Amino acid sequence: MGFNIAGLVINKNYEKDIKQLSDDLEWGIEIIEEVSFEIASSNWTPEDEFRLYFGEQGTMIFHSHDLVAEHDSSLSADTLNYAYSETAMAFQIDLFKKGQLVRSIFEHEGDRKMEEGEPLALEKENPTADELTFALIHELFGESFYEIDFAAKAFRCKKVNYTRPSNEVAEQQIIEDLEESPSPEVSMISEEDSPEVSVISEEGLKEKEFAPTTNAAPAEAQKKWWQFWK
Repeated sequence: MGFNIAGLVINKNYEKDIKQLSDDLEWGIEIIEEVSFEIASSNWTPEDEFRLYFGEQGTMIFHSHDLVAEHDSSLSADTLNYAYSETAMAFQIDLFKKGQLVRSIFEHEGDRKMEEGEPLALEKENPTADELTFALIHELFGESFYEIDFAAKAFRCKKVNYTRPSNEVAEQQIIEDLEESPSPEVSMISEEDSPEVSVISEEGLKEKEFAPTTNAAPAEAQKKWWQFWK
């Protein structure tokens, strides 16, 4: 069956405060029950829940494999968004720096189907996505995945509607009110009063060629996640 996990690793432990984590990810979080890390990290997290574990330096979330496509990340810390399946031999890595994607890799059956961003220093010793996944977990979490006590306390949770803190709601309302307010009148300048404007001829313009950019991945990499994972 192999090892099959997916989720987020954040290099911040939020003082082990679920409310801080909730506000950073903008997730509504409801705890279902306390479980061991062994259960939290078990294969194939169900689609209707996620598991949460706080370490001394970082936070680890396990969720279903298809949620890797959501690209959730912290806005205040570095985040690894990953999916790892030895059963399907499919491995996805997305590394974010304070919400900005800096490296993305997708491999299937030993072939690299897609990659974006500059190679990481860790890739010199961990050239494949499966090796790199656990190297990044170690780096961000501050502890090797394999050294975590299986009996350590974790939580089964589910996502619920997220409500912004009241002060943020008030600030957003002010911004919306300003955007909706009428624009000030602008006096028009007559042709007689308008300053002379020099016109550049078409011959004086230099065309610049830019290579087209696209985020489109190969057709195989665009498959629904569960077509690879299961």
